Amino acid sequence: VVSSNAEANVRRVLGPSADRISLFACGVGLFGKARRFRQVMARLKVAPRETLCIGDEQRDIEAAQAVGAGCGAVLWGYATAEALAVAGPDMTFASVGDIAGLVQSASGSGPT
Repeated sequence: VVSSNAEANVRRVLGPSADRISLFACGVGLFGKARRFRQVMARLKVAPRETLCIGDEQRDIEAAQAVGAGCGAVLWGYATAEALAVAGPDMTFASVGDIAGLVQSASGSGPT
């Protein structure tokens, strides 16, 4: 998880699901996400083409695009759907279930 929010807040929101996250890079400056995305991808040894960054603001989409990663926008967060569309995400998610469905289909596993 790369977030401008504090790790404690991210963990609180995620609840028990936070245990599934292998790396938290929190407290990122509002305009430092591209650099942090690069650092996290390098640390996890994943290429940008293997990465999907999901955010709720235009700058999240722009940061993902700047590093060559895929980008998704959630429609329940900070920015409006219209503002996010202008940023040009690769996909949009109307619910957390949409993200879970994508992950399950990509991994070939059933519901957990």
